[in-house]
Amino acid sequence: MSVRLGPAFLYGLGGGFVAGLLNLALLLGASAAGAPARGAINGPGTEAVDLPVIMGLVGSVGPAIPAWIVFAILTKVTPKYATVFTGVAAAFLLLSMGGPATLEAASTSTKLLLAFMHVPPAIGIVAGLLRGARST
Repeated sequence: MSVRLGPAFLYGLGGGFVAGLLNLALLLGASAAGAPARGAINGPGTEAVDLPVIMGLVGSVGPAIPAWIVFAILTKVTPKYATVFTGVAAAFLLLSMGGPATLEAASTSTKLLLAFMHVPPAIGIVAGLLRGARST
């Protein structure tokens, strides 16, 4: 069975986009519940501001591109590319969830929300890449 990298790329972007819509809903829901995501996103020591809602979408679709590059490389170097890629993606997800913990002037709820928001893109992008690679 050949690996179809073109469809994999498109499916990966699609998975990231769907995850971005979910993250957009999470950000808007947190704000509606009175717990807006706030942090010092303009650098250390700056005032905490509400996180731009668009970050939920862009931060979900953008990672599909480097994920696809890693995926494409793995398809050329190992026949077990799907297993290896899923393991790499899971490890990267766990590491990336630590990033929100370093956000200055952010509440615990914001840090937890942002850490949780890493999960939908990971699932969407990995599922999209794997599904697209096997499409006919």
